[in-house]
Amino acid sequence: MAAGTPPASFPPAGSALTNNVYGLLIPTVQSNSGNGACVFAVVDVSPFVNAAPGYTPWSENQGKVGPAFVNAATSENGACGLPKVTKSFDKADIYLGGTGNTSVLTINISNGTPNAINNVNLTDNLPAPLQIGAGAVSNTCTGGTLAAPQGSSAVSLTGFGIPSGGCSVTVPVVWPNTDAGRQACVSAPAVTNTITPGVDFVSPIGQVNTPATASLTCHAGLLNLSKLVVWPANVPPVDLTGASFPVTVACTGTDGVVLPPINTSIVLSSATQGTVATTPVISSGSCTVTETSRSTAPANYIWVENPLPSATASLVAPPAASSVTLTNTLARANSDITVNKTVTGGPATGVSGVFNFTANCGADGTYQAAVTLSGTSTGAIAITNVPQGASCTVSEDAALPAAPAGYAWSTDLPPAVTLVTSGSGNVAAFVNQLTSTAPPTPAPVPTLKEWGVMAMSLLLVAMGVVQLRRRQH
Repeated sequence: MAAGTPPASFPPAGSALTNNVYGLLIPTVQSNSGNGACVFAVVDVSPFVNAAPGYTPWSENQGKVGPAFVNAATSENGACGLPKVTKSFDKADIYLGGTGNTSVLTINISNGTPNAINNVNLTDNLPAPLQIGAGAVSNTCTGGTLAAPQGSSAVSLTGFGIPSGGCSVTVPVVWPNTDAGRQACVSAPAVTNTITPGVDFVSPIGQVNTPATASLTCHAGLLNLSKLVVWPANVPPVDLTGASFPVTVACTGTDGVVLPPINTSIVLSSATQGTVATTPVISSGSCTVTETSRSTAPANYIWVENPLPSATASLVAPPAASSVTLTNTLARANSDITVNKTVTGGPATGVSGVFNFTANCGADGTYQAAVTLSGTSTGAIAITNVPQGASCTVSEDAALPAAPAGYAWSTDLPPAVTLVTSGSGNVAAFVNQLTSTAPPTPAPVPTLKEWGVMAMSLLLVAMGVVQLRRRQH
């Protein structure tokens, strides 16, 4: 066309594409929805040929020029000034159990043109488990209908205008402290919120088709449980490796949410200690750990704690971990030694007095006891609180009570009794012998007078027999 050809004389647009042109004019009615063409100019004095070794602009620039032109026409700051959507959270990390599970989502929409862009639609579908939180939902765009009900997972702004310079939508978001929220915090802790232009963001003049993304990461709280078995001093511990101590973990967040109990077991990995890690998920609040049962104590020992041990720990934010230790103390179980006393050879009226005994149990101590008899020949006493498993020698003191009148104690004391104490049946029996000290009583010998009396008695008996026979004849 000749220079100065008025627009009214421009030929109509054709349907055939023509290459190798130096200029392209697009009528206003055919460009940018009737708002005019996006015009840009490029000056490049470099020939697109490989002119000489080391000077190869064609090899270096091929595949770049076309995209540069397209970007210049369609980018946010290009000739057409297409609107672009971006988004961000006010923080990247989420912690459950308190106030750390909320964030503010901001959606920014640009408009680099001097005019408003109207009839724009925007939808943002939050990824699970995110929800719209409590608080105000606001925007600086013009017109349109904004919907973002609390507890839902979608934000929509329809039929709105983007003023020159752009606008934004602000939405409170929460990662709920629920079963689903806690499960997601463990199994899928990182979520990305995406707005796809052309689907979720649509402008009548087009839009920059770069997806808008923003991410949140939930950090699950950790709690380490430890078990410590304490033995008495100077006692080599029995190796309890592998012993299991079941526990229950009850946690409550500072938000007042009570979590379902966690049931686990602490297994000793050494003779006296063990640890297990748990994940209560919440990192604000506290957990109470209670032992629910325990294995039978080693032979000759008892568990001291009654009721079963329990402890509470305050939770901390990851990557730090809270910890709690449950201590089980072992003590020697105690038993009794029954001392039986029997006196033989004494008077029928029995014996009265005190018999003293000593139980020498070596490192487990020495114990004293006494059996008191009062008009009897048998008695017993219990030596109490002797540790089980103690090796003891029980002996009777040489100093015996006074023997009854006319009697004396045997010079041989009962032998000492050696035993190893167990839970029951610990008996030491002692028998003391009495002998009479009175002289023997001689058998009586008849005198002459006594012989005469006897002869007279026999004579009278004989006369009686004769008289009886005469009468019978």
